[in-house]
Amino acid sequence: MNILITNGATHLSSQLAKSLSQSHQIRLTDRKADLNVDKNIEYVKCDLENDSATDEILNDIETIIHSGETNHLINENDKLELSMRCTYNLLWAASKSKVSRVIFLSSLEIMNQYPETYTVTETWMPNPGTDISHMCYYLVEFICREFGREGKLDIICLRLGTMLSELDNVTDKAGLHISDAISAINKAITLSYDKNIDHTYPKMRPGWNIFHIQSDIPNGRYLIDKSRTELGYEPCTTKDKR
Repeated sequence: MNILITNGATHLSSQLAKSLSQSHQIRLTDRKADLNVDKNIEYVKCDLENDSATDEILNDIETIIHSGETNHLINENDKLELSMRCTYNLLWAASKSKVSRVIFLSSLEIMNQYPETYTVTETWMPNPGTDISHMCYYLVEFICREFGREGKLDIICLRLGTMLSELDNVTDKAGLHISDAISAINKAITLSYDKNIDHTYPKMRPGWNIFHIQSDIPNGRYLIDKSRTELGYEPCTTKDKR
């Protein structure tokens, strides 16, 4: 499969590209002009503006993995505008191309304002607070949702937990090991709605679907039952990772 991965300069996108390149044709993109990537990964600089460059980067692409992570070097005043504009441009171009699925990598941080004692699932409204990075995820989800609900694209939103860089001393109850994140993304790439035969949740249809993704951590903050049942996601246990 031909896959485009955005925000190539981030750690998750770069690791994801390396992993997926073993079984897919990967095109990595970022706003940076100089980004070192493996020789078997195609890299194309693109600002994701409303122009021919964005159209061209989607040539032959079947699936887009769009990361909502913001660059910490960008001015706070520009983060929201840049995230929303670039996402809209990307999805508009995708809706006119042969792209069949978009996987948006959001964050469980947009649910963090709820008390930890609450049982928060995918049906709850986001509560991002005032942090600009959290607001970026939240507002970009709105854009993705509208494209999905209008039937322009099939969009799967993965709300990822806090990315963990160490395998032990896990203290974040919403922690997510990168291998688990890659596993969930792989499941989203191959998800078939025809095989959705479990009726615990309403039958999924192409368009807009949300899944909460975190690792199997003791007293984990968020339920991942829907991800297990509908997406087929099964995280490794914390014990297995030590």
